[in-house]
Amino acid sequence: MIGNHFEYKNRFPKEFSYFNLNNTSYFSKNKSLRVKNNADKQVVADYINSVYYNDYVLHSLIELFKDKDSLVIYLSDHGDDMFESSAFNTHECSNASMEIPFLIYMSDAFKQKHPQMVKRFEEALHKPFMSDDLLHTVLPLAGIITKDYEKTRDLFNENYNDKRPRKPCDNKVYPMDK
Repeated sequence: MIGNHFEYKNRFPKEFSYFNLNNTSYFSKNKSLRVKNNADKQVVADYINSVYYNDYVLHSLIELFKDKDSLVIYLSDHGDDMFESSAFNTHECSNASMEIPFLIYMSDAFKQKHPQMVKRFEEALHKPFMSDDLLHTVLPLAGIITKDYEKTRDLFNENYNDKRPRKPCDNKVYPMDK
């Protein structure tokens, strides 16, 4: 998936061009956005449309696996600072850029066959996580054993280190002061 990378207007088909300057209440609800003009607002509307399309694609993938003993894991590579911490749309070192979607869909069959995993997923729901730990988290789910696995970096392991400082960029500890 190409996802929601700039230029957002190129990341969704025309039939998913739902949000525009005339029909979104996003701008009135988010007065803290630092948009300067309608061109900036259009960038935000295009971004929302790209998210709308990305959600459609993700839903379609989930539909393919819903009747199987399966998991679908989705993790974005980064967020975008959509005029939140500066007057620019950017992928810079900010809380908005660091907070990314991480979704685990469990089919009903998976939930029935693996109740202990469901419990571990629920226990991990609000733990801090960085995408560089994904490999250590997914290896056991896939049944892969390797000497490089670190249980302190496996979100679903009881030994997961949720106190580890997250320093995603510029050696700043996340969450970053505004």
